[in-house]
Amino acid sequence: MSISNDAQNLALVSSKSDLSGAPLHVSLLAQELISKGHSVTLVFSGDGAAFSGLPPDVKRVVLPGLDNGSSLKETLAAVWALIMLFSRSRPDVIHCHSTKASFVTRLACVFLMRQAVFTVHGWGFGPGRSRTNSLVAYGLEIVLGLVSTSRYVCVSVADRELGVRVLPWLASRMDVIHNGIPDLRANVELTGERDAVGEIRIIMVARVGYQKNHQLMSKVFARLDGKYRLTLVGHGTDASDFKDAFLANIPADRRSCVEFLGARSDVDALLAKSDIFILLSRFEGLPLSILEAMRGGLPVVASNVGGVNELVSSNGYLISEKESIAESEALKALFALGDHSLRSKMGRVSRQQYLEKFDSAAMIDALAQIYSKVGVQQ
Repeated sequence: MSISNDAQNLALVSSKSDLSGAPLHVSLLAQELISKGHSVTLVFSGDGAAFSGLPPDVKRVVLPGLDNGSSLKETLAAVWALIMLFSRSRPDVIHCHSTKASFVTRLACVFLMRQAVFTVHGWGFGPGRSRTNSLVAYGLEIVLGLVSTSRYVCVSVADRELGVRVLPWLASRMDVIHNGIPDLRANVELTGERDAVGEIRIIMVARVGYQKNHQLMSKVFARLDGKYRLTLVGHGTDASDFKDAFLANIPADRRSCVEFLGARSDVDALLAKSDIFILLSRFEGLPLSILEAMRGGLPVVASNVGGVNELVSSNGYLISEKESIAESEALKALFALGDHSLRSKMGRVSRQQYLEKFDSAAMIDALAQIYSKVGVQQ
């Protein structure tokens, strides 16, 4: 089944709009929907960087209250703004992404007696989160699960298992649809073209924040020898205070081996110049950054959190979520990948697994079935 050829009006709501996983996922979804003739309204907080590649005539609504750091007053204003927007535009499908946007959107839909689709890019509660944030998110999920009729799209099996364990009465409304990304013509078998000798280029694509464990990455890189270089990409990685903190662990003669690039729109080109992809995290859903690395034919070293083990198997190494042993495991993996033939082998497996399981077409078709269920009930 594919998304209906009958033009529909869809509202996509995102907590953020920076060049990070969930907003880029929303941007991809919008592109696919627009290409099939549907009308899309984007609702988000921030500057809209993730959506800059979409046609200028796509309606964009900026609501500061969707941001995780917004005040209660701003949050309530966002709920009211969505009630008014959905009342006027009457979208056929309302699809929200990430925790804060989902709370605001689902609350608005309760007042409108509408059913929303909520893509869970990692629950707001669970392992790796702070106890306070987990308790707040859990409480809100209980309330919204009781008063709303939303359907849940979990981006990993791990997310659904956590959701069913904590919110068992909602199990029948939870589906698993793995994230997918389109293949790019430039993403041919790159691993054979990468240098067999010389520097080994590691890349980590992750915005600065509690979720991403840059502190652990700094400790790991400090113990690698001089043939390794590291590129850090993501919002905040070019900030002076972040650089200072990261380099504090690095020997002076190795500091020039770390590159701080900040948020970038040319991630695929940067991946093509790299040898190893690494992502050290405290929690995840199903990271688009790993999918991009797999698409580009890179071996992956990543923390075994959330749905990461649904992406990484024979194409790389999983690192324990326990801080006490994560550093030594990451070092062992990176030293092993100093072997070019192993990097090439795992890179080819990454590329093949991406092609078989994580192309965007399968994701879009699965979402179409969810949309049809929502449409029948509204």
